[in-house]
Amino acid sequence: MVKLVSFGKYSLFGQLEAPEGSIFDRYAAVRQGSKEREKVELRVYRNPVDKKSPLVTRFVHELKLLKQLNHPNIIKVLEAGYHDKKIYFATPLRPSISLDSYVDKKAKEFRQKELFLFSEALIDAVARLHEKQFVHRTLRVTSILVDVKHKIPYIADCSALRDLRRKSITGVGVPHLSEVVAAPEQDSDVSGDKRTDVYLLSAVLYWLATDFHPLVDVQGVQKMKHQSGELKKLAPPSELRLEHEIPERLERAIMCGLHPNPQERFADAVQMRGFMLTGQMPTNVGVGGNEESPGAVEVRNSDPPEKEEPPAAAETKDKVTDRNKIIDAISNRVEENERK
Repeated sequence: MVKLVSFGKYSLFGQLEAPEGSIFDRYAAVRQGSKEREKVELRVYRNPVDKKSPLVTRFVHELKLLKQLNHPNIIKVLEAGYHDKKIYFATPLRPSISLDSYVDKKAKEFRQKELFLFSEALIDAVARLHEKQFVHRTLRVTSILVDVKHKIPYIADCSALRDLRRKSITGVGVPHLSEVVAAPEQDSDVSGDKRTDVYLLSAVLYWLATDFHPLVDVQGVQKMKHQSGELKKLAPPSELRLEHEIPERLERAIMCGLHPNPQERFADAVQMRGFMLTGQMPTNVGVGGNEESPGAVEVRNSDPPEKEEPPAAAETKDKVTDRNKIIDAISNRVEENERK
């Protein structure tokens, strides 16, 4: 690979780690001629593409959607364009590594101290997408990076983002589904909806909690579909004899999100976030992805004993309907870490 020193109006001063399977190269860069000389992360599509290609149209469209978002756990797009037969976009430079690298380094310490906060942050990020009527469709572990300075996970790959209010422009023949990870209802003809996002998010959270991905075996090959019965027997994290405890509410949210029947999952991540904050289970949601799961259930309260409740959940009980307060809470954690 040729080492770049500049790309269009950007001067490059370092190459950054790219998540496994990423279609972009990541660079630390400075925009030439900018008065503040703001440092940015520049992402450049690895392969040359024709400007009239459906792929270019798709990415320009999806990057425009990202520019509408302002959330600490979703990548922020500053600028996007096409140069030298390659798609690119710029985002604020954050000292980041892949989620799996971060978890591997911290291992047991992560699952004891940061599991709940990371899960809460990722649920809130997907909830924000759903509030804007966007769906991610391909969320997986490699979609997520961690800002190591502030210890904040953020969704960094939104290459299949879709606006549900408009006709999809992900053209015929343009791949948009992960070859490795997909919900049971996803195939080459189904792009996915909010319940699909809930399933894929829950699979990521299951991995965070257990170090085992329910959809992928050790060779990275997707397991058989739910029809085989294999995933219906998925054990709740608490039954895996782990060295750490899984918060009860988080486990129930994960198992509900992994229900094989889309209609018995949370309708969207907003509903999932509401359960995490209150313990109130919506009536349309089953109790999890096990074979014995009943269908719809009554609204019920699953508050764990006071001494077992994670501090973050206790602090946010009164924030059920006000998403801005949740964002403020995350921002406050950032400021606290900066002061340290």
